[in-house]
This record gives sequence, structure tokens and C-alpha cells, in this order.
Amino acid sequence: MEWNHAQINHFQPQGGTFQEPRGAFQFNGDVTSLSGSTPTWFNSWADFLFGLPSATGKAIALFNPTALRWSQWAWYLRDQWQVTPKLTLTLGVRWELYPFGYSDNGKGLRYFDPSTGNVLIGGYGSIPRDDFIDVGNGQFLPRLGAAYRVTSSTVIRAGYGQSADPNNWRYFRNAYPAVLLINNVPSNAASFIPAASLTGLNGTGLGGGSYSVPSGIVLTPLPDLSTGVIPLPQNISTTTARDPFRRGYINSFNFMVQQEVKGFVVETGYVGTRAIRPLVNMNTNVSAPGGGFAGTPINVDLTQKGVCSPCNYTGNINALTPFKRNYYDSLQTKVTRRFAQGSTAGFVWTWSKAIDYQGNEDLGALKFPYPRFWEKNRALADFDRTHNIKIYGIFQLPFGKGQPWAQNGVANHLLGGWQISPVISRLSGLPFTVGAGGSLNAVGSSQTADLVGKFHITNGKPPRTGQTCTDASCSYFDQSAFAAPWICTPADAAKGKGGAAPDQRVVIAQCFGQDALQFAIFRQIGGVQSDFAESISRGLAHLGASIGAGSPLDRPEDGHGGPAQLTKREGRIAALGFVAARQIGGPFAGVLAEELGVCEGYHQKQYE
Repeated sequence: MEWNHAQINHFQPQGGTFQEPRGAFQFNGDVTSLSGSTPTWFNSWADFLFGLPSATGKAIALFNPTALRWSQWAWYLRDQWQVTPKLTLTLGVRWELYPFGYSDNGKGLRYFDPSTGNVLIGGYGSIPRDDFIDVGNGQFLPRLGAAYRVTSSTVIRAGYGQSADPNNWRYFRNAYPAVLLINNVPSNAASFIPAASLTGLNGTGLGGGSYSVPSGIVLTPLPDLSTGVIPLPQNISTTTARDPFRRGYINSFNFMVQQEVKGFVVETGYVGTRAIRPLVNMNTNVSAPGGGFAGTPINVDLTQKGVCSPCNYTGNINALTPFKRNYYDSLQTKVTRRFAQGSTAGFVWTWSKAIDYQGNEDLGALKFPYPRFWEKNRALADFDRTHNIKIYGIFQLPFGKGQPWAQNGVANHLLGGWQISPVISRLSGLPFTVGAGGSLNAVGSSQTADLVGKFHITNGKPPRTGQTCTDASCSYFDQSAFAAPWICTPADAAKGKGGAAPDQRVVIAQCFGQDALQFAIFRQIGGVQSDFAESISRGLAHLGASIGAGSPLDRPEDGHGGPAQLTKREGRIAALGFVAARQIGGPFAGVLAEELGVCEGYHQKQYE
């Protein structure tokens, strides 16, 4: 049986990338730009000089502190069966339950119900602490591992395991009304109307229809919590969750072959995962291109129900949503060799591909959250690296007891026991998405550029600081291959012109990769020979490239199915030393890559 409990006490109101305690203003250039044109930096500066922001916001804390509590319950059963002298099976099952989170003093979290426009606050009035949220009865997660010793030097291992998505309820920290995330924008972002007049003198006549431009930030009154049910103000952003909430899980599997050849240990095989319903941060207050805020499902539904007439919710309403599937497939290879006097060298190579819908649920969101365009988010993952190569070693210096020189006396005390651990890293580049300007009037959606020409690298280096580019020769790649989508009429926007393009993520060969040389020197003081040095070196090598990273092969309870591959010798270890690292190249630098002649191509992937 296992029980984990976490607590958060947060004392400062915090918004997203916009709202903050002191208030914030956004000047995107729309107010002073011409209709149908793309705003420039000069338009943003003009908006600022006029004091006419396109959006205003502020974060206000209602509780001090904002408290979150959550628990995890788990139970596990495992059995290892020696079927034959050569075959070992490991069978297991794990049950996990993640009850809905709560606050302190017997109170619950804040849940927004999009069907009513109300926020339920557990522990107040007749609302239970769990806000009526259905999280299910937990998940049973099977594990299976097998190890077969073909010969004394050859072992085959395979494993499969399910793991629950361990994401917790921390996103509810800023959910209304714990934090009032005020977001004031015009009802139609494409109408070139300011959200406020900061001077209070030049907003007259700039509104449209029933909308008049206010002065400064429009603040939201503090709510009365006594009944446990309060309406969500229409200019407030919040976080909610799907109800019922069906937590996702991860299928992990691998098939590895280990062979010892003349002192070398070679291990290679397939490692993959399938994330089923991974959690994404989905803005539910979104509209199709051309729809504006009036076309969001929440505004349409609540207007039809008579909750408000008309409803104009302008804040982001992010719902924690178990969504679709993510994919990871890899070929992983590791070669190690142990030498006399404790020296070791290793080579690790991972050739992989990862596909997802959203790269980072903490810092990002779906680029295309409108349901009709969900599949356009499917692309190479933001963290995808086709190749990840590490070469590492631990080399004992030839001084001290048991070594050729300085075996006794003061020299042994000063020079003995020192080891050097170099690490060389080589990584493929990360994908990136080329965005575009122009307004599709599609609330909550991003816009990608059109690929209008053949993409190719030009200079292969970024402009130097202070350098002004006059043509493509001083840019990293030919920017003319991309262009903003053409939107000439509202009808084109309604058809999804440009904004409906897939999430195009481009990978530029090795130039966007990272070449790093890391160097560590340390001394073992006391104890006996151990795997401490190798742990340091492999840690420096960023174990993301090592065999079985994130797979059932790593942990016996996840289906290891056999004895440990390396024998450790126990001992008390104290270490003294330092680590030095040098990065060669890196994002938009690629110096070493260019010298090695690897900046020759690119890959562009679209998935629909």
C-alpha cells in the first residue's frame, strides 16, 4: 500500500503570461493599423503613445494563502517466476487512485461548470468538498516482464507495463475565485477597437454598437462565497476540468538484446510508449475562424439558455482534458567496456520519433483548440530529437595505490584516487513552428504561416548582435519560403483560410542541435571501489539517451524480468571534485555542425 500527499500554500496572485498583481496592458498595434493590414512595431508604439491598449488585465488574490491539497493512493502486487533455468517471468499489477483535490480548513477547490456559467466552491453552502467531480474508482495497471538467457553471454529481455498519468491538481491554484484573472478585450478582436483609454480623454466614439471604451482597467467585484455557487464574471479567466474526469494512462514496452563480446557489453533494441488520453490544457472559450467571441460554444450555449443576453465571456477558460494519444518509438543502443583499475567507457545512441498534440501542458496549450481543427495539432513533439548520441568515460589517473606511479607517501595522498570523466554529446535539432500575423477572428487559436517556397538554409548562422539583415544571405534560413496567410474578406476567414493550416513543425538538420563537451574530475575518499564514478558520468551524459529511459526496463516492478546487468560493489563513498562543461554550438549557432558538414538538409513534417 502506498499513500502520497502534497500541499501548496501560494501567497502571491499569479496569472498567465499577461495578468499580474499590478495590472497589465497590451499594445498589439491593432488600434492604429488599417483594416485588413498586419500591424507593425510602429503601430504598437503608436497605440502606446495614444494610451489605447488592445487588452487590459490584472490578477487579484481572494485567499491568503491560496491552498491546494491532493493525495494519491496505490496498491501493488508482484511475483517473479523462474520458469526454467534460462527463462524468468515477472508479473505484476498496480492500482492507483487520484481523488479530486481540495483546499485547507475543510474547503474544496473551485470548479467552473460551463453548462450553467457558475463556479462551484466546495465546502461552502450545500456544495461538497469534491465539487461533485467524478474521478472514477482508480485504475488497475498490469505489468509483465521476461528475461531469457540464450547463452552465458546473450540475454533477451522484454517488458510491458501500464502507468497512470501522474498529473495532479496544481492547475487549480489560480482558478476563480481563488485568483481573479481579469481580462478586458473588445468583443470583436478584428474590429480595431481599444480595450480601454488610459487617459480617459480619447475613448469617446471609438467603441462599436453597444460597446463603449472604458477608462483604465475594469475591475471585477469580489464575490460572496456563502452559498458555494457564484457566477463567473464575463471578463475573468479561469481553470476547470472535464467532468467526469477519466485519467489517462501510459503503455510502455520494450524488446532488448544484450550481448557480451570480448569485454564489450552491447545492448540494443526497441523502446516505445503510447500515452492514452494524456492531459492537455484546452481553452474551451474558442471559436471558428470569423466567429469572434460571439461564436464561442460557451457564449452561444449560455445565451440560448438565457443566462445572459447576450453572453460575452472574453477570458480564457482552460479545461484540464484527457485528450487523444501521444506516440514515442525508438531504437536504443548502448555499448560499454570496463578496463583495469576501474576505468569505463561507454557509447549510447537513441534514434527516435515522438508525436503529440501539445508539447507542454504547464506552459503551453493546444494551438488549434476549436473541435473541428483538433487533428491539426498532431505533429512532431516539441522535444523530439531524431538522434541523441553520448560518449562518456571514467578514467583512473595512474597515481596512487595500485597504480604505476606515486603509490606511497605524500604523493599517494595528494594524487591518488583521482578520476577523470569526460562526456561528449551530439543531438539533433528540435522542431519549431513558424507563426504568422493577421487576424482570423478565431478566438483562442494560433495562426501558422503558409509554406510558399522551398525551404533551405542560407547563411546557416544567426545575425550577430546589432547586425542588420538586408537580404537572405545573413539570415539563418531563407525566410521568403514562408508567408502570412492571405485573408481578404470575412468570408475567407470563416472558411479557415490560413488559420486552418496544420501545425507545421520544421527541423533544421544538426545546426539546431547541441554539441557539448563536459568534463568532470573528482576523487573518491574512503570506501571501496564502486559504481559512483559511472553514476556521475552517466548523469552528465543526460540519461535521456540511455537504454530503457522512461520504459519498463528500468524498474523491476515495471517488468525488468531478470537480474541486474551490472554488478555493483558496495562501499562508503565521499567525493571531492568539480565539473566543467562547454557547449559548442547550440540553438541557432551550429558552429561545430557547420565545420563537420552536417548542415545540409532539413525535414518538414505535416500530419493530418
